[in-house]
Amino acid sequence: MEKQKVIFDHDGGVDDLLSLMLLLSMDHIELLGVTITPADCYLPDATESTLKILTLFGAENVPVAQGNLHGINAFPADWRAQPKICNALPTMLSTPLHDDNLCAEPAHELMVKLLTVHQDVRVLMTGPCSNLVKALDMEPDINQAIAEVIWMGGAVDVGGNVAMHNHNKSAEWNVFW
Repeated sequence: MEKQKVIFDHDGGVDDLLSLMLLLSMDHIELLGVTITPADCYLPDATESTLKILTLFGAENVPVAQGNLHGINAFPADWRAQPKICNALPTMLSTPLHDDNLCAEPAHELMVKLLTVHQDVRVLMTGPCSNLVKALDMEPDINQAIAEVIWMGGAVDVGGNVAMHNHNKSAEWNVFW
């Protein structure tokens, strides 16, 4: 079976880091790159977690890029600290930090680069869609390389997870951000 090509765009929460581990354990997935949105995380901590997880799974060759786009509505600070907690786990503390695969360009530019050289790519986003939107704004033709976009952007007929005094609780944070 031909492997499914995936770009994984996440925002550093525990659910995102677990999703990365799940992707890395799937034999039918070819992980082309990981991009991180500074939304539900503090970017340095989420980057460290991502790089160490890639090391744990022997995937130090997968490029990682940090996003530099910020939303209007910041995630709660307690949520954003989750990668710091993950980095304090014993296995993470003892895992060396290899950053040779950390790209200098921002996340949306890595997406453009990957979608320019690959076809039939699935873009999996477990955070806000900012990096993909910016990539498509920069190079609209890359949409031809995208087979599917999977986005954790909410549910239908249920409330969201935004609990703010000035919000009606209908949105999911990845959209509200």
